[in-house]
Amino acid sequence: MKSLYASVICLVCFSVGCGVLSSGPSKTLTTFSKCLEEGKIDDAAKLFSTRVISGQGLGNLKSIVATGAPQIKAKGGISSQNIQKEDIIGDVAEVTLEVKYINGETEVTTYKLIKENDEWKIDGVIDNRPWINR
Repeated sequence: MKSLYASVICLVCFSVGCGVLSSGPSKTLTTFSKCLEEGKIDDAAKLFSTRVISGQGLGNLKSIVATGAPQIKAKGGISSQNIQKEDIIGDVAEVTLEVKYINGETEVTTYKLIKENDEWKIDGVIDNRPWINR
């Protein structure tokens, strides 16, 4: 029994040391989607970088973010989220998130995130539509 206990402690320490249990940029995005789905606009807005908040203005940003909640509701809600790609270099990350909705629709979006005060914040959206990126 002591051996099992020691193994569990080692596994937890290894996981924490490697960042497996810490929240990263992907967690910020899945949290953002869930906040939108639940209508928690203030919480969703807090997940943006200070650059975005100061550039848009907090009230304007909340208004923009608030448009996402009814769109998610119209699709029946979120059925699943899948991180397709996560690239991190220092305090900057690009994460591609696939969101599947209950009505069968799927959206894939790539986000730019930056680390501010040890927290990953959304700093921009990279448009994945091929006709836009030409």
